[in-house]
Amino acid sequence: MKGRSTAEVVALIAWLSVGAAFRTAEGRVWYVCPDSALHSIQAGLDSCSNGDTVLVAKGTYSENLNWPNTLGIALLSEAGPDSTQIDGQAAGSVITITTTLSLATLISGFTIANGGAPRGGGVSCSNCAPTIQNNVITNNRATSSGGGVYCDNASPTVRSNIISWNSAGAGAGLYCYSSSPTIVGNAIERNEGASEGGAVCCFSASSPLIDSNTILSNTAARGAGVYCYYSSAPTIWHNSIVGNNAYGVYVDISCGNADARYNWWGDSTGPYSPDSNPNGQGDWVSDRVDLDPWLLQPGLEESAPSFPCEFPGLSVQPNPARQSVFISLSSGVSHASLTICDASGRVVRVLPLEGGHPLAVSTRGVPPGVYLLEAASSDRRCRGKVLITR
Repeated sequence: MKGRSTAEVVALIAWLSVGAAFRTAEGRVWYVCPDSALHSIQAGLDSCSNGDTVLVAKGTYSENLNWPNTLGIALLSEAGPDSTQIDGQAAGSVITITTTLSLATLISGFTIANGGAPRGGGVSCSNCAPTIQNNVITNNRATSSGGGVYCDNASPTVRSNIISWNSAGAGAGLYCYSSSPTIVGNAIERNEGASEGGAVCCFSASSPLIDSNTILSNTAARGAGVYCYYSSAPTIWHNSIVGNNAYGVYVDISCGNADARYNWWGDSTGPYSPDSNPNGQGDWVSDRVDLDPWLLQPGLEESAPSFPCEFPGLSVQPNPARQSVFISLSSGVSHASLTICDASGRVVRVLPLEGGHPLAVSTRGVPPGVYLLEAASSDRRCRGKVLITR
């Protein structure tokens, strides 16, 4: 691997994904490089056994990937999305996953661009639940639905990506059909839906968790931010929903109420709703949206007291911290997300957090200061702080 030691590979994978460092103990690392014998990402994926890692050198790879029926593959870039692109050449979805895979399947560190397909121009997920994180998903097109990401009976975790400048008939950023993805910590910006859902579209009993995202300047004929029809209403929390034309959140009469509390709408007066908040100056919302309380500014402060801390407790050790910090909840809590903000309220990182399993977070390279922590599930929340020193 061009002289890289095992320790260097482990460190690189750890930087790209919390928990991925242990994959090298479970499987083999396949190194893809344009000037090597293994110069195709597809060939690397096809070489994998369960639990293997495909590590990709910087470069542009003109491919339309079909994911193999192999469990726990981690597809990682060596140099990050600025230097590593998978170009779909408008010849189909850039990445297609149609096999039953779990969250252990990981795609991280790529620019996923120039896909063109009826559904899922960037990433098309069916009957699977991979983790898609730390990517730039941009300039993809779907003639029907899901310009950036398409979910059909799928529950992927879509975390910490930039999803921008994609287009589709519906769900230009992400489209959910009978799906319940976790959409956390992404920048979903400037996507264009011809009909519904510039950023996110939910259809046919979909119930996503949309948490701690920036949903900015998306366009559509209806529901430029989040659009729901014939669907279970999503949970839309802790987002910045600003500058979207034709409603920041629109819920069709066919749906139940959406829980859209604790969001920043672009103005301290909250979103405009003709019935529940006619004086709001922020993005518009439709009926059937529970929006109060909202954020008075970007960050974690609401316009009214939130429900009390119901987690068994958020532990931060050591505090102050220098090189790393361990964050944990007591056992019995599952499927929480941890949002880390700087002192200004800017979201720095969003990570999964399970009760009884301490999460190690490296602070190397992080500017010193006070950072705000919030652990949240669908109905419970707890906050804390950590001081980073040098």
